[in-house]
Amino acid sequence: MQLTMQKFDGREGVNFTDVLDETGLCVGSCSQYLGHKTIKLFGERYVGEFQTFEECEAFIAGVVAVLNEAASTRIKRPFEASWSDHLRVEEKAS
Repeated sequence: MQLTMQKFDGREGVNFTDVLDETGLCVGSCSQYLGHKTIKLFGERYVGEFQTFEECEAFIAGVVAVLNEAASTRIKRPFEASWSDHLRVEEKAS
């Protein structure tokens, strides 16, 4: 997964830009107000507030890294495991 965001400068009157994935789908936004830049990704599931554009890029890269790692390892959360998965673990322990 790759996410991109156009750099913008509030001095030019642009205070908002979309964050796009590799297919061009809008997955979030970045807005600027009183010198702070706020990023909201994936329906506000990931939100951050920063001072510089470079910090915004680092946040986006971090979110991408976490999502790529989770997708590659396919981690099961404890509440997603089925009851039979728990039974197999207990049987191996005995």
